[in-house]
Amino acid sequence: MQFLKTTGQVLLLCGISVIGNSLSELSGMDIPGNLVGMAILFGLLEYKVIALDWVEAGANFLIAELLLFFIPSAIGIMQYENIFASKIGALLFVLVFSIIAVLLFVVFSTELVSRYRGRREKAC
Repeated sequence: MQFLKTTGQVLLLCGISVIGNSLSELSGMDIPGNLVGMAILFGLLEYKVIALDWVEAGANFLIAELLLFFIPSAIGIMQYENIFASKIGALLFVLVFSIIAVLLFVVFSTELVSRYRGRREKAC
């Protein structure tokens, strides 16, 4: 039963992503469709059109399996070893800076969401 629930939630998330991609493409916006889809999902959750538990298990599954999505890219990068070897210093700098930037963003956004949820729970 959990498998069907998670599968349905992943399909719902994929459907929202497809809608976001379609809207982005049809409107000619320079915003990636996946960001439009995330904005749609945020709006649906914020305005209680869909409940969090309708997508939570599917989202947790996708996050848990996120590493699998990067394996094809890593294999593709191995074909260009000579290019990366000549630019290793710049590449390492960008990687370290990017990792630090992402970690800081996650920390601050998690803290912000946690405070927001705490205020909402106190108000209810």
